Amino acid sequence: MADACCAVDSERNHFMRNWNVAQYDDGTRFVFCDELEQYTFHPYIGGLKEIPGYCDDKAAFEDVRIFLIINYSGKLVKVPCNIVEAVKKIYINEGNFNKYWKMISENICRGIRRRMNSNEVTHASMNERVELSLVETPSRTAAINGAFTIEYKGKEIDIETQRLISKRASALEDNRIRFVYAKSDNFIHDKTCVLVDKIKYWDFGAAEELPENRDICPQCKKRLYIRNAIKSDTKRFAWYLRFFEKGRVSNRVLEQFLCNNDVKLHMDTIDELIVKCNEDTWHIKMNAQGVYTLYHNNYVMVSEEERYITTGLHVQKHHPPYLPGILAYIAGYDWQKHLDSKVRDTVEEAVPEVTVEDTVTESIWTIIKKLLKKVFWRRK
Repeated sequence: MADACCAVDSERNHFMRNWNVAQYDDGTRFVFCDELEQYTFHPYIGGLKEIPGYCDDKAAFEDVRIFLIINYSGKLVKVPCNIVEAVKKIYINEGNFNKYWKMISENICRGIRRRMNSNEVTHASMNERVELSLVETPSRTAAINGAFTIEYKGKEIDIETQRLISKRASALEDNRIRFVYAKSDNFIHDKTCVLVDKIKYWDFGAAEELPENRDICPQCKKRLYIRNAIKSDTKRFAWYLRFFEKGRVSNRVLEQFLCNNDVKLHMDTIDELIVKCNEDTWHIKMNAQGVYTLYHNNYVMVSEEERYITTGLHVQKHHPPYLPGILAYIAGYDWQKHLDSKVRDTVEEAVPEVTVEDTVTESIWTIIKKLLKKVFWRRK
């Protein structure tokens, strides 16, 4: 429950005296309208993630309920909102704003009049405490009408603005466009990054290939590296994300694998990832139990230092059983070292190990053979 000094004639004092306070104390902070005189209201459309600054500091957007006592009639409404206390801003979605702003603003006005002991403050002047930029677009303006709800009006867009808006929309729908950036900063984003919506049409840029001169956005680093490795297979992008997430591949491991090697990814089915790493092709299959099987391309030796990659695959034995380890195994694979180890294994298998027991057994048989040979010659 929020700590507050309860003035005798305040809404909070009325609530504390006349309501079962414990019934409404669920741990969420609550405030009353007459405590919001210093705050600015920001109605918004969509989710909180659309609000500038939310993704960078989610903790600052405190989950709060405005306790709205309607005409002291016994009815209590708890209006959800988010308050950024450091800047005295209240974010409330458009639907709740239109439904409750008339009552909230009326109660704020009443509290100011009571504090100032004056009726000169008007109810309509409370609308000056509302910032409407989050609900406006290039094609419409917003204002609060006489019913204390948001009213929109279309506005004429000049030809250049129309062109930029259309160019931005076309780029986001084009499967060939994979990366997006703001011209005003140095970051590059995956086109599905949550920050892309905040890039204004006049600041918007797009690219088919990953630029080398821009910093990677930390918000969408994983998506960006995957998209760069899958090239044009964007329709199955969710498959790749699912495969790596089920395999518990961290951003660090994925970044190291995809950035430090010449890697291309492809998927034809949801549980099999095809990896082209440097010269070799690998298939990683995951069954329903999460067990991995690794397949490697076939090849024949042309000479001691050359090989020819043929069609078909074979099971690669002795690989790590978990996906991050498999990726490290693929990245570190060297066919010449692998071939050398196979030759050593073959030699070791061809020359059986001689034990003391084998030596003793062989000596006994030698003695028996000599005795039998003497007996044979005597009889002869």
